[in-house]
Amino acid sequence: MTNKEQTTYWHKKLMRTPVSYQALAAYRFEQWQHFMELAYTEERRALDEQ
Repeated sequence: MTNKEQTTYWHKKLMRTPVSYQALAAYRFEQWQHFMELAYTEERRALDEQ
């Protein structure tokens, strides 16, 4: 089974309930917040160095 097939299998298995969708959305939102904070920090650091 390839990685893509495994991903498809587990996505279908896990996304059977609304709670799964909510958990995935919450996880993705937390990841987004983390990366936005990193981007903001990097931008601020670059401006401070100028």
